[in-house]
Amino acid sequence: MASQNSLLIDTNILVAAAYPKDVNHQQAAIFFEVYIDRDLVVPSPVLSELFYVLLVREGYPTALGAVAHTIRTFEIVSSQHSDYIRAIQIMRQHLDARLDLTDAMVVAIAERLKIAEIATFDRRDFSIVQPKHGGSFTRLP
Repeated sequence: MASQNSLLIDTNILVAAAYPKDVNHQQAAIFFEVYIDRDLVVPSPVLSELFYVLLVREGYPTALGAVAHTIRTFEIVSSQHSDYIRAIQIMRQHLDARLDLTDAMVVAIAERLKIAEIATFDRRDFSIVQPKHGGSFTRLP
């Protein structure tokens, strides 16, 4: 079960791990080797984005396989109605940044679960938003 010691996984880490042509593929593979013993949590909105990105890049079988593997391997945290409300607030607060809904949902879920660490290659979006529970997000790797 997700806790403050959990590590949230963003879409781009999963895409990079599943897509050998991704510029971050090797770094994603190393990340999962290093952090395999951590409580790795995937917010449910990440699954849709993962499927779509891999569908476009590699096709249906790869996209389906990556989502199935993610569901088998990691804890999936469901979105709540309050997460969507918070995500919209975050997007409105940072209108000029044009955050996407999935990133805003990752932030909202991290706030709800009081998780401070996010595994992502997206340095910009997760450095713009400061979580309600204080400080800033630690972005790994």
